[in-house]
Amino acid sequence: MLPAHLWEIALSLALYSKLCRQEPDHPQGTALIRVLHDRRRALETSLRGITSRVRAMEDYAQQSAEADARYAELEQIQYLSDRSDQVLDLVARTAGDEHAVEEVAGMAAQAESVTDAFSQALREAQEAGRAALP
Repeated sequence: MLPAHLWEIALSLALYSKLCRQEPDHPQGTALIRVLHDRRRALETSLRGITSRVRAMEDYAQQSAEADARYAELEQIQYLSDRSDQVLDLVARTAGDEHAVEEVAGMAAQAESVTDAFSQALREAQEAGRAALP
């Protein structure tokens, strides 16, 4: 139906333009001016109808675009929903992270203690070495 509506609009606009071009540039005489006045009113009525049809097509295009956007959004939600088990697996896998962080922090504290002990032993060895030398 859409191509048929577009074609009808195009034909109507072409005929409207042709009829507008057929009017004399410099009408003379009151009878001709009355005829042109009536003709122009009829042409304006036709143009309003064509314009209404174009607006209806624009509304349809806008609604179609919005429907397409909502459909794309729905597809994305469905895609994510289908993979929600992967998120749950990750949550389960990382549930012990807090405990692991505490454990690693304890290991870091032990490493710091060992480093301090080695540093102290190194200082004592240096002092002993200086004392042994004349």
